[in-house]
Amino acid sequence: MFCGVLIVALNQSLFFNFLDLSPSEKKVRYLIELEWWEKSTRQNAAKLLQAAWRAGNLRRGAELGDQRYLFSMMRTARRLRMEKPTIELSIEDQIAEMEAAVLAEADRIEAEKTEVIQRIQSKAMQLSALKEKLEQAGRAS
Repeated sequence: MFCGVLIVALNQSLFFNFLDLSPSEKKVRYLIELEWWEKSTRQNAAKLLQAAWRAGNLRRGAELGDQRYLFSMMRTARRLRMEKPTIELSIEDQIAEMEAAVLAEADRIEAEKTEVIQRIQSKAMQLSALKEKLEQAGRAS
């Protein structure tokens, strides 16, 4: 069974590494890897606590196997901390994301500017109509 799991994991890693994934697919892959990492971290933490408890209780006997197991779990915990998955984007992808964000912000500002100009024009029209009424009222009196 262990060999089967190992073969499936190897195939998955090879398959994912050769794919050209879109950013959303990369995020899904990241979430899956993060879930696997969190599960193995929780299991390792439980084993580490168990090994530390055993080593503490058996200090009088000081069995070497328990000490080795404790240090092995400590090394595994350190390795898991170092191997925390991250979303790795190429420089081109990072620049494309930043460019898209800047362009979206520029479009938003342009739309806001157009809206403000339209409001100013409508206020100017209202003001000129009011000015005409006042001039006509001034001439009539």
